[in-house]
Amino acid sequence: MRAWELSKTLDQETLRDLVVNKRKTDREIAEMYDTTAPTIRYHRLKANPPIRKKAPERISHRADNTIPWILDMSQGHQMDPMARLLRHRNRLKHGLPIPADARPRIADLERHLKETNRVINYTRELGFHTVRRDPKLDKPDSIVRVPSEK
Repeated sequence: MRAWELSKTLDQETLRDLVVNKRKTDREIAEMYDTTAPTIRYHRLKANPPIRKKAPERISHRADNTIPWILDMSQGHQMDPMARLLRHRNRLKHGLPIPADARPRIADLERHLKETNRVINYTRELGFHTVRRDPKLDKPDSIVRVPSEK
């Protein structure tokens, strides 16, 4: 379908609902209306006001003590697979979507930590690693060692 023909069949309200509420991508909408993704993008941006996709919901992983450490950015620790897994676990706790393959990895991690009586710790020198759980330092329901306040 041509760009000028699309405006007859796809009104701004419907486009806004598809983008904002149903979270459809330009490509998915284009397939629904037999047109191209750039055409959908054109109509999205041409709308008054422009139709923007909802920003993903953000949660503070540090405030939740999911990742209570200040990670070393120069070493790429913020992108470490363990950091990602901890973020996914926190998003799951808040009822937010996570990748499907993350759920079994989270369950495996929790089971392993429980069986071995360990928690996740972080230092700038070692990155993420596990240490034996200490009842004086670690909460019984936590899988991370929260650093003590200095």
